[in-house]
Amino acid sequence: MAAELLRLGYSTLEDPVRLASALRQRLFERDCVSPSGRIKWRDLEASLDFIAKRQLALPEMQHVADRELLKAQLTRALSGRSVTHPLRWMIWCSNWFDDLRDLKAAYDRADKHRSTTDALPDHEVASHGPEAWQTTVLDQVRTGAVSMTRGAKLAGVSYNTFAAWACALGIEAARRPQKVNADVRQCISIRLLAGEDKTNLASEFRLSMETLTRILRTTPGLREARNRSRFERRRTAARKEWHELLASDPGLTAKAARSIAPATYTWLYRNDREWLKSSSHALKTSVSTNHAQQKMKNKVERRSTALRQLLDLST
Repeated sequence: MAAELLRLGYSTLEDPVRLASALRQRLFERDCVSPSGRIKWRDLEASLDFIAKRQLALPEMQHVADRELLKAQLTRALSGRSVTHPLRWMIWCSNWFDDLRDLKAAYDRADKHRSTTDALPDHEVASHGPEAWQTTVLDQVRTGAVSMTRGAKLAGVSYNTFAAWACALGIEAARRPQKVNADVRQCISIRLLAGEDKTNLASEFRLSMETLTRILRTTPGLREARNRSRFERRRTAARKEWHELLASDPGLTAKAARSIAPATYTWLYRNDREWLKSSSHALKTSVSTNHAQQKMKNKVERRSTALRQLLDLST
């Protein structure tokens, strides 16, 4: 099968999402994936050990011939990402598919599944956001047909990624009150909006950093508002510090001010340059020179002194 794969034409079997769908379906048929999409790693251990031994024969793959590394790589491949090494795809496909015809049939079936969803209207999302067929799953979540967790599995991405996509489209995930009730969530959102540190909030509410990050990413508009709030607070503090520095010494030069508060100057220069220029126009500027004028004056005085000495000697 490896030789047949190498003879394939350009752009054949090039879609990583369809390859991932075909591979996931084959693992499901062999009872290595549960109906909910969870991988049964215990049932895959023998196959992963066999693949690791085969990778030892390839110099390019020897450094990843390990079961734990293979688990992470298989998870990445099943998510449909395009960063999976072609040799790794070759090894996996030759292990779980009988021949090239079997692989192409599974690949084509995945294409038919996607073609039924591509006809639906696209959403205006970022270029790194969901594809057309994944927006169909987002529509199902919007209408309440499926849960956020189930939608993430259907879309072939992690829960956090799917929740971030939903947040960008204004879809708020349903919450589990036993974890974070509505009052606690509202309090956390307000304090996050005020710019409080996530570490302190996690310690106070006895939550993990992952939970706080999920709240921040899945509440529509919260992350953008928090970033603006933190920026305004940082700008106010930097302006105040710069004003106090200039007021402490009216004769301060620009170079000296930069050396006293380099971090404040750098932040203002990068983020508030026009205000920095307007507030620093009264600073004295140290002019670098080679003192050529003074040198010429000293030279003229030495020549005049020498001429007077010669005149005195002649008289």
